[in-house]
Formats: sequence, structure tokens, C-alpha cells
Amino acid sequence: QELGVSQVAITRAVQLLEGRIGSTLFSRQNKQLALTPAGEEYYRVVNQILDELSAATDRVTRSQDQHLRIWSLSLFNWWLFPRLRQFLTENPDIKVEITSSNRLENLQSSEFDAIIRESSSQTEVGPGVLSLPPIELTPVCAPEPHFQDLRNVEDLARYTLLHSAYRPDAWSEWLSFAGCDTVDATTGLFMDNSGYCFHAALEGVGVALGQLSLVGDALKRGKLIQPFPAVLVTGKRYHLITNMTRRTPALKKFVRWISSCE
Repeated sequence: QELGVSQVAITRAVQLLEGRIGSTLFSRQNKQLALTPAGEEYYRVVNQILDELSAATDRVTRSQDQHLRIWSLSLFNWWLFPRLRQFLTENPDIKVEITSSNRLENLQSSEFDAIIRESSSQTEVGPGVLSLPPIELTPVCAPEPHFQDLRNVEDLARYTLLHSAYRPDAWSEWLSFAGCDTVDATTGLFMDNSGYCFHAALEGVGVALGQLSLVGDALKRGKLIQPFPAVLVTGKRYHLITNMTRRTPALKKFVRWISSCE
């Protein structure tokens, strides 16, 4: 009953096994089955093999439980990496593997435990979805003398605007939000992604549209400055989407940790 197999099927399986090994494994005595000497020897060896197989399975399972695979949008690592040391320190037994790119990863067809991507709050809903920092844009630049005259939004016309191909309309949208129509949003230096723009801003190349949640640490340390108070709320944010078929202990710890981060 425990195996969900009929007695007839078990009898047939035993007969096939005895025929294959050429020995009788069971003898019937007083309407009860007993192992023959050959059956006892066979049981001892098979039981040992099953114990070893069970132990190996437990070891592999524990290893997988302590292996965390995360796919993250490259730009989000500006937020993740300054905080990740805390998780690694608190969980030294967990092996963390982070894969990053600008190509959206399909969680359903991947081997990742979770992915971190950008989307609107309206589209990312349901179990296994955790809201992360919002995407709010504001100009940032290096604290260098070259930018000391950047007092009004209109002054941006005299500086190099750093553009991300990932957000080609970002400067136009921010300038419109700030009520400025005297700055040409189509001029400046164009780059592949916002991360390059942030790096260029740190080096004093020009003014980038920084995401407050991502450049916040650089602003706190004085590596970047925010010349204007105007912040454009885009309505998008980052989300952690967990693979519901891979809810390992390591993933559960990571979800608890990242949800507590500021």
C-alpha cells in the first residue's frame, strides 16, 4: 500500500529479479515470507548501496540549497554591490553567483533562483515579486570647479549632457518636468547605458541623469552632487522576481535580507 503497487505486481517483480540473478530470495514458511541466505546477502548489499545513495542525495541537495544564482540588470548593481557585503558576511556558507547584462532575462526558461529587472509596478504583481527601489531621475555631476556655475536649469546649455541609449528621451522628459525649454536635449555625449553615464559624470565629463536610488551612495560620499532639487518620478521601479520552483533556503534568506535594505 505504501508503494501504491499491488501484491501481484510485487510478486511478479520478485520473480523477475530471482530469474535474473539465478537465486531464490524468499522462502515461504508457515504462510510467511523469509529471506533465504542468498536473499539476506542481497539485502545487505542493496541496503548499503541505498544508504550511500541517500547520503549522496542529501549532500547534493544541501549544496544546491546553499547555492544562490541571481540575474541582475547591470545598472542595478550600483545599488546592490555596496550592500552585498553585509549579506555575504552574515551568510558565509552561501555561494552567491551573480550574472549581469542589459538583456532582459526570462526567468521561466533560466536556471536562476531570481532575477532583478526594471518594470512598472502595475505589470509586476503576484506571488514571488518583491518591490525594490523606484526609478527617480535628477541631474548629477562631479563636485569640481567646472560645475560651480551650474546654478539654474538653464545653465545646463553650457555643459555636456550625458545620454543613455537605454533611456533616449530621459533628458527631454526631465527638462520638460523642470519647466525648461531653452536647453537642447538632443546635444551632448551618447553612451550605451546609464552606468557609463554615471561613470562619466564621476570623472567630470558632463552631467548625467542619475537614478537617486543608484547614485545615492555616491551623493552621500560627496563623489557626486545634485545641483537641482527637481526629481522626476518615472512610475517604474526595480523588482526582484523569484523562481517559484526553486525556493531554496539560500533564496529565502536573500529575499529577507534585500527586503530589509534601505
